[in-house]
Amino acid sequence: MPNASRVHSASANAATANVTNGNPCRAMTEPTPSFQKPRWLKDLLRFLPLKSQFVLSGNLRDLHAAEAAPGVITMQSFQQTLLDALLQAGYAALLLWNPVDGFRLLTRPGEAPDEALLAELLGGQNGEGAGGGARMDLLAGALERFVVRAGEPLAFLVDFASRIPVR
Repeated sequence: MPNASRVHSASANAATANVTNGNPCRAMTEPTPSFQKPRWLKDLLRFLPLKSQFVLSGNLRDLHAAEAAPGVITMQSFQQTLLDALLQAGYAALLLWNPVDGFRLLTRPGEAPDEALLAELLGGQNGEGAGGGARMDLLAGALERFVVRAGEPLAFLVDFASRIPVR
């Protein structure tokens, strides 16, 4: 019998030692690992200084994890994730064109778009056709004005670029 109590006592001490060494209270108060950006976003940000054009394809309509505030992770659209990353990298704006809606400047929630910048890039036109759809003729002109524009860096996102008819 003394051997059994000794073994039991040793196991209890070992378990206590593990809890003490692991200190579960300390583990809960230690900072959690910081949010890691998705691989595609890390690669994009790494190559921004080296390349002027990127083709992004794949799960562009999915929601992406993003850090809204330190320690607060949320899901947001690809466009909003891209906008946030570009603004943090020093870009002034992200201009979006798609064949249904035409042109618009993406902004953070609650911010108003810079209408003067949009008018400058569109040559003073509103970018919508008579039926509210996109005007294809404005896309080429906007790209030309975008490329030769001086000042802070801007990004231009052409959504559904593979669907643009070739003349």
